[in-house]
Amino acid sequence: AEYLSAGLPVIISEGLGDFSALVKEEMLGVVVGGNEGNEDNADSRGNALDVGRLSRPVEDERARLMAIARERFTKEAHREAYARLLRELSA
Repeated sequence: AEYLSAGLPVIISEGLGDFSALVKEEMLGVVVGGNEGNEDNADSRGNALDVGRLSRPVEDERARLMAIARERFTKEAHREAYARLLRELSA
């Protein structure tokens, strides 16, 4: 989330919680993995190509990445849901 907050795309491993799916769906960067240490297969070569295609984002893309970080990963984004949970637990 820190990279997104800075307006930078991320490079993450496949299956990292729900985050790898979000990165794919929202095009937030590159998801690598699934080759279980076998660096001599097509998946690892494809991953290297994907990572190599990342470039410094233009201003509009940086703004989009920062907005997604604010919408999904800040305390403010989850404040109401957390307060509701606390109310339910204390009832």
